[in-house]
Amino acid sequence: MIVKGEGLAFIEKNMSSVSDDCIEWPFAKNRDGYGRLSFEGKVYRAHVLMLEFAKGPAPGGDLKYVARHSCNNKTCVNPNHLHWGTQSDNLKDHHHGFSEEHLNKYPRAYCRGQIGI
Repeated sequence: MIVKGEGLAFIEKNMSSVSDDCIEWPFAKNRDGYGRLSFEGKVYRAHVLMLEFAKGPAPGGDLKYVARHSCNNKTCVNPNHLHWGTQSDNLKDHHHGFSEEHLNKYPRAYCRGQIGI
């Protein structure tokens, strides 16, 4: 059983990491595989909260920004792998990381040019 606050303690412990390795989120994950935790009454994706704590909020607090993984690892919370950007930036980051299985699952996105290879 996870003690309340354990996830936040994990973020605080790792938010100054100098490692180049992924730091895997060891706690709860959402149905899409991203780490999740509660903070101040809201549920967050762990990598988003890590990015806010380690590097500050999205530029101008703008909702058009998303937390991007440079490592393509949904469970990673290494702040060195996390950056703010638009959803378009995020898709461009990942286009080389999409598997044949992903393209088969989401063929319309590929056909519309949202995903390129």
